[in-house]
Amino acid sequence: MRVLSPLFLASLLSSLLASPVTYADAKMEQVVSRYLAGVAKVLGGTEQKGVRKAALGDLDNDGDKDLVVSFLLEGIGGGNSWGQHIAVFRNDRGTYKGVTDEVVGGKFFRYFNLEGVLNQKIIGITEICPAGEAQGMCSKPALGTVSFTLVKDKIVERK
Repeated sequence: MRVLSPLFLASLLSSLLASPVTYADAKMEQVVSRYLAGVAKVLGGTEQKGVRKAALGDLDNDGDKDLVVSFLLEGIGGGNSWGQHIAVFRNDRGTYKGVTDEVVGGKFFRYFNLEGVLNQKIIGITEICPAGEAQGMCSKPALGTVSFTLVKDKIVERK
């Protein structure tokens, strides 16, 4: 039996699951934009334009495709820091509602790339730079995969 490396699996998932940000309608886009603006306001940051990424998949096992959106906030708390977040929007018979969000990467944490939703899990690829180097800026980051699940309306990282 051949064992596949996590990076190969991540690449495979990427080709199958990754999708650009497209919204089913203007109402869905408004729900997402309003929710993300609220997160930015609470954290004192500004959303970086053009980096949102979205994935659809059933996170709560109800048969409806929920929406996961990754986004980046800059200037958090008035400084020069940045953080990568994912937000979950539950699909209740065609109506999407923001449920929760979580920091999944950042300047001195790790770089996160949303790859998709599979089997009630949010899947992503990470890059981690050596200590003290800003994430996304080093020449040889350690690559890995990460998954999150939705547990009682909270995003939980699975090790």
